[in-house]
Amino acid sequence: MYHGSTAVDTTAVQISSNNWPLTFGVLVKAAADNTGKVYIGNSNVTAGTAADTDGEELSAGDAVFIEIDAVSKVYAIGSAAGQKVFWIAV
Repeated sequence: MYHGSTAVDTTAVQISSNNWPLTFGVLVKAAADNTGKVYIGNSNVTAGTAADTDGEELSAGDAVFIEIDAVSKVYAIGSAAGQKVFWIAV
């Protein structure tokens, strides 16, 4: 199991650059004190601006589990600067 936190602004960022092999996937949770929304997706994820690339929308305290084989494939972008996500990869 791997875990961490990632600062999220208005440009898409990897939640982790580590390419650990995963058995199940990644749980991503938006920080409870976030003031904006965070969108989770792949490297071209957008923040509520394009239906084809908008990610999974997380409000403060929301979480999503993504079945995936590497944490490095998960990206986040915020609707505002200064957001944060926590993640656990298994």
